[in-house]
Parts: sequence; structure tokens; C-alpha cells
Amino acid sequence: MKVFNHVFNTWLLAQLFHFIIFSCYFSFILQDPLSIGALLSLLVGALIISSPCLFISFFLLNMLLRFKPSTVVGLIIWQLMAFSSIVIIIFFFSFLLGETHLDWKFIFPSFIAAFLSILIRFSAFQKLIKQNREFDEQDDMVSTYRK
Repeated sequence: MKVFNHVFNTWLLAQLFHFIIFSCYFSFILQDPLSIGALLSLLVGALIISSPCLFISFFLLNMLLRFKPSTVVGLIIWQLMAFSSIVIIIFFFSFLLGETHLDWKFIFPSFIAAFLSILIRFSAFQKLIKQNREFDEQDDMVSTYRK
């Protein structure tokens, strides 16, 4: 599996969770249910705002795979990298819009969506790490043969 495909599929799953989590979050925790139109506009906004996270995560996962971590350590680092990319993008957009504080009611649902989507796609992550190791071993055999 290619790295970009893995990141893109995980990102799409997180977008689905955004919709569900925002709906539940505003309805049950904040006691302020949103209309379908507001939820759809929030989903479109989340797609636009989180699209830079897609590319940042692609870059970070490529860096992570170069270090050849174990599966569990890689998953933990991947989770932390996803959270950090969310925080980076929220800071960037807050700075761009002139906000002086972060609105945590939008950050926590994003964290939950990222956490769940990465956790659900754990088997695909394992497969990605395994294929990366096999590719590196084949590359080592070819470079050894050429010497």
C-alpha cells in the first residue's frame, strides 16, 4: 500500500468521524444541537481546514517510515504526529484569522476523529510498515548484489 493512499483513506475516515462527533458534541455536551445545514457547513469547513493536515501527515508518515519503528511504537508516534499536525493547522488558521486564543471546542472533536480513524486503520498501518520493511530488505539485497 502506498503511503499517500494510507494517509488519504485515514483522512477521509476522520472526516466522516468529524460529522458524527461534531453532531454528538454539540448536541450532548454543549447542549446546543445544530441543524443539518450547520452540520454540513461545519463538515465542509472541516474538509477545507483539515486539507493541509493531509499533506503534513503524508510528509510526517514518510519520515516515520524511514526510521523503521516497531508497529506499536510507530502507531503511537503516528498518533502524536497526527495530533501535532492538527495543532499546527489550528494555530496557523488562528494566526491567519487574527484570533488570539484557540477555540478548544473545535480541537477536541478533531483529536477524537484522528484518534479513532488511525486506530480503526491499524491493520492497514501494520501492512504499510511490513511492506516498507520488505521493500527495504529487497533494496538492501539489490545494493549488496551490485557491489
